Amino acid sequence: MGGIERRGDLVGAIATWDEESVNRVRNFTSGRAPVPTPTNYNEREVERQRRLSAKAIKELFERNHTAAMRYLRSLPAEALRRADVEKQVMGCMANHYQEHAESLRNWVAKG
Repeated sequence: MGGIERRGDLVGAIATWDEESVNRVRNFTSGRAPVPTPTNYNEREVERQRRLSAKAIKELFERNHTAAMRYLRSLPAEALRRADVEKQVMGCMANHYQEHAESLRNWVAKG
């Protein structure tokens, strides 16, 4: 994740990718093609979120994560078995959390 130096940047980027992943899964499951993600997506979102307070970033993270989990739990099992959906959820969402688990735990614990 180039350009993400601060933990708040990391948390904000993951929150943004949770939202982006849900949008992509919605497109996959409804038969619409996902809109390509711009190459500077991370950098653009990090810069936008640097104007937010740590509290606002944490709220964004919690809101997007809760919404993403609620949406994914609402999908029928066959939708979750689709290769494009599985790749998005596992490749983007789950790997983000796994890759950055320690930093996330530390950031969230600081309140």
